[in-house]
Amino acid sequence: MSAVGIQTGIRVYPTQILTNNGPIFTNDRLHDAMNWDCIKLVKKDISVRGSIVFSLTQQTFLLVLSAMLVDGGRAFQGSVYALVAYWIGFLIIMVRRRRSLTQADKLLIRWGYVMLWIVSPLVTTFVWSLR
Repeated sequence: MSAVGIQTGIRVYPTQILTNNGPIFTNDRLHDAMNWDCIKLVKKDISVRGSIVFSLTQQTFLLVLSAMLVDGGRAFQGSVYALVAYWIGFLIIMVRRRRSLTQADKLLIRWGYVMLWIVSPLVTTFVWSLR
């Protein structure tokens, strides 16, 4: 048995099970008397490539939706500003910490555009009202 999946993205490897007392090494099988409450489930690491593809999909979808709105181009303008801000932030993250990305960096790469897309129209409207 190679792995037991508890739910999507979480795996318990029977050859090295982590408990509160340290690792228990088994011979490719789980002991029947194992206390499942003490097993630490480690969530699968988020891949950078998957995050970039996911973000590009979000960007394409949201840019097309905002371009279809009949509001004089305000939503599309805010979406483009969010797109530029996202890619500048992405480049800063990748230049500074390409080899050792933290979970927060990976989260921002994956969901940063949506956060900026929500905030950008508000900021754009505010800045244009100052002119």
